[in-house]
Amino acid sequence: MLNTVYPFLSALAQNNHREWFESHRGDYDSARKQVAQFATEMHAGLVSFDASLSVCNPAKSVFRIYRDTRFSNDKTPYKNNMGFWFSAAPKSKVGAGYYVHLQPGASFIAAGVYMPPAAELQAIRQEIYFNGDSLEAILRQKSFKKIFDGLEDHRLKTSPKGYPKEHPHIELLRQKSLVVSKTYDDKSLGAAGMVTKIASDLGAAAPLVSFINQAIQLGDEL
Repeated sequence: MLNTVYPFLSALAQNNHREWFESHRGDYDSARKQVAQFATEMHAGLVSFDASLSVCNPAKSVFRIYRDTRFSNDKTPYKNNMGFWFSAAPKSKVGAGYYVHLQPGASFIAAGVYMPPAAELQAIRQEIYFNGDSLEAILRQKSFKKIFDGLEDHRLKTSPKGYPKEHPHIELLRQKSLVVSKTYDDKSLGAAGMVTKIASDLGAAAPLVSFINQAIQLGDEL
């Protein structure tokens, strides 16, 4: 399914300029079409684990290949990866979701929320403060631990302002992101049945995504 994606991205990484891209636009269109099909099939599998994703349009989930270079010293115009993101959160709101990243030698999946804005992070911390046992139980589930090693370490060096250092879930409260991830090699991603396998792997993080999004919704109501 992804047989044109990795060759195109490898070539783009070596020729990241507009002239080359425009002369290979047909290759890009073919690669993007394959990623969109991959996303569509992935969405169908993920909905069985997280019904809230039924509101997502997989055709619109694929990220643009164009980089925003306005505030970057790196002025190469194109990303050297392709990927897509599913989240039930409205576009006006940051929420947790599921991400698939396709890049030669560096492909991975991720779930959760990365560096949310202050209001959303505060809502998540409030839920952890009062209901951290539930999050701990999610992170201990066998189905979760079989796929993910735990939350990525995006922690503050000290306890966040307003929270006691002796809180039983202080390590979770220190998190600035709640993200889990898993890497895949290029060959395995193109193997038969891999869409089902990745959807199942991401589905193991559905309770974490639900915990985060419910926390944000509760914060909106305060």
